Amino acid sequence: MKKLLILPIMLLYLLVVKGQNLVPNPSFEDTVSCPDNLNEVDRANGWFSSGPTPDYFNSCAPSGGTFSVSVPSNFWGYQYPATGNAYVGMATASLTGFVRESIGTELLTPLQVGTQYYISFSVNLHNALGNAIAANKMGIFFSTVKYTDTGLQIPILNQSHFYTDSIFSDTLSWWLVNGSFIADSNFLFAYIGNFFDSAHTSVQQLNGTGGLAYYYVDNLCISTDSLYCNVWTSLGNSSIEKKPELFPNPLHDSFYIKNLSEKIHNVRLYDAAGKLFPIIIENFSDKLKLSLSNGPPGIYLLEIITQNNIFHFKIIRRIN
Repeated sequence: MKKLLILPIMLLYLLVVKGQNLVPNPSFEDTVSCPDNLNEVDRANGWFSSGPTPDYFNSCAPSGGTFSVSVPSNFWGYQYPATGNAYVGMATASLTGFVRESIGTELLTPLQVGTQYYISFSVNLHNALGNAIAANKMGIFFSTVKYTDTGLQIPILNQSHFYTDSIFSDTLSWWLVNGSFIADSNFLFAYIGNFFDSAHTSVQQLNGTGGLAYYYVDNLCISTDSLYCNVWTSLGNSSIEKKPELFPNPLHDSFYIKNLSEKIHNVRLYDAAGKLFPIIIENFSDKLKLSLSNGPPGIYLLEIITQNNIFHFKIIRRIN
């Protein structure tokens, strides 16, 4: 069992790599419907709650209100996504009682025994109610069994196929978690959370009044290609508060970019294989309109180069 390496996320130029991410809807952009309350992870297409009350946040959700699940401002704090317009959130530890929230998904294909897989994802500590507490043991647990919060319960075995002993206490920046392991079973389901009990979990009391370690999570990748996962997870930097906003996402033929605080020098769109893809750009007074030319459905990578920054987004195109 290998522990994970932790690196602060840096803003990267887009790298062109080939690979496959076995995680469906890995950055939670594809929605069944917009969330309008807490505890609605199942509104992110392909995901379900495997431990009680994890949350789904999306910029399409109504802003304001006591239990807001919008982006960047919501019930648990203020944070832009690592990329795109959405992320999930979960409590991984508590000072009082036992709290372990987690989410799960069915992989696109089962893992193959004896094959080395690379994993990466981004995490950020919430900043509401002061800083509360921070904790370690965030990781991923694989299984051949589907666990849900209303059915068969996920076990707490004090082990995980991937985990970190580092305590994430940064509420500003997203952190990249990555590592690898060799599959010993044809696992079909992946779960993210803390799968250790309180005796095996370390917590750090911060300057706050709350008692929960609650983390935002974005950009999951599981692949046989390490470079593919590193690029997938590292695109973007949500600590830049004036990040342009992209909508709608998913899209059909066109989308818009607003919140343009800097002059845009160039816009590039790449398909999943890293090939530059043609787009039509129309400039309005408060936004840009971008139209795709006969592109197939799937995931695209958008690069926006401004006067002082480079921004990256993942976009999803649907035909119907």
